[in-house]
Amino acid sequence: MIEGVITEPLLQFPDDRGRVMRMLRADSPGFEGFGEIYFSIVNPGR
Repeated sequence: MIEGVITEPLLQFPDDRGRVMRMLRADSPGFEGFGEIYFSIVNPGR
């Protein structure tokens, strides 16, 4: 573990096409003044 790094489970929005995961939003601990961060995964063939 790296000192000062905060880990949290990602909120996930899955369906048959893939999933979207929210990493950070304005009310998250450690928020320092920018918008939200999301990641997405698209299943093959979608």
